[in-house]
Amino acid sequence: MTIKPFIRAAKATALAGIFFTGFSLAEAGELVVEQAWARATPGKAANGAAYVTLVNHGANDILIGVESAVAKKTEIHTHTKKDGVMRMTPAGPLELATGATVTFRPGGLHIMFMKLHAPLKEGEMVAFTLIFENAGKQPVMAKIMSVGAAGPEMSHKHGHQMKKSD
Repeated sequence: MTIKPFIRAAKATALAGIFFTGFSLAEAGELVVEQAWARATPGKAANGAAYVTLVNHGANDILIGVESAVAKKTEIHTHTKKDGVMRMTPAGPLELATGATVTFRPGGLHIMFMKLHAPLKEGEMVAFTLIFENAGKQPVMAKIMSVGAAGPEMSHKHGHQMKKSD
């Protein structure tokens, strides 16, 4: 029995947006999303956030946007400190050089869901799409963790490969 049929099946499933645990499906020439997660929103909070780690195993690319049906508006945001006050601000296009790893985390880069249509509930999943200049639109599913979660609950990585959209 060879491992090739398993790898082909894993790749096909990953492209369909299902995450695997314990390993990454990265190959040379690809972008990979790892550890996609979001925080549950308390009460009737209007906004929510999601986080990912992007690993570029391929050619230079640029993350130019994000979209999601869970909110009226979805943007890439970051935190900046001005006059001793932390503020959230939209982040411009994000360059991903070959070999780069960029981690979105609380207090830094994040996916901002503004004017949520419904609360983000712990244990559920939230869908969003990362939009790259070269790789095109790439769907992501993130597990929703607790309101105060500092990171994904599992220490291993969840990943799926992204290939240029046709």
